[in-house]
Amino acid sequence: MKNKNLLQLSDAELVKIFQSGNAEAYEALVERHSEDLKNFLTCLLINKTLVCDVLQDVWLAVFLKLQHGNYEEKNNFQKWLRTIAHHAAMYTSRTERKYVHDERKLNLLAVSGKEKNNHRKILYRALSHLSAHAQRIIVLHFFRGLSFKEISLQLGVTVGAVTSAYSVALKKLRAEIIPLWYL
Repeated sequence: MKNKNLLQLSDAELVKIFQSGNAEAYEALVERHSEDLKNFLTCLLINKTLVCDVLQDVWLAVFLKLQHGNYEEKNNFQKWLRTIAHHAAMYTSRTERKYVHDERKLNLLAVSGKEKNNHRKILYRALSHLSAHAQRIIVLHFFRGLSFKEISLQLGVTVGAVTSAYSVALKKLRAEIIPLWYL
C-alpha cells in the first residue's frame, strides 16, 4: 500500500524524493499521471493497440531520465511528461512498428496486475545497475526495436561497440533479474 502522505505531495517534491532513492515516490507519480497519459496517447495514436506499449515506454524513459537527473524543477512535470509521450507517439506513428517483446527474456506480457508491477520493479531495479550508455542500448534495442546499426549511428559509436556493450548489459540484466524473478 502506498504511503498516503506521498500522494499529497507535489510532483516536484515526489521527483526529489524519488531521486533520493525512494521508489514509492515514482510509483505515486505513475499512479497520479498514468490515466491522463493514456488518454493523451489515445488521442495521438492511430493504432489504439499500441497505446499501452507506448505508455510503458514513456514511463521507462521517465524513470531513466529522472534517475539521471534530466529533469529541471522549474519545468511543469505534467507538461514534461506529455512532451516525452508526444515524442514517443510520433516515433511510433512514423515507424508504424508494433513492438513485440520477447516473453522469454522480459516475461512482461504473460502476467497481469500485481505480478506485472513486481516484474516491472525488478526490471527497473536491474536497469538501474547498468551504466547510462548500456541502459540506452537496451532501451533502444528492446523497447524501440532499433537494429545495432541504427543504434550505432544514433550513439555515434561502432556497431561492434554496440553489440559488445549490449552483450555485457544483457548478461548483467540476466544476473540481476533471474534470481529475483522466481522468488
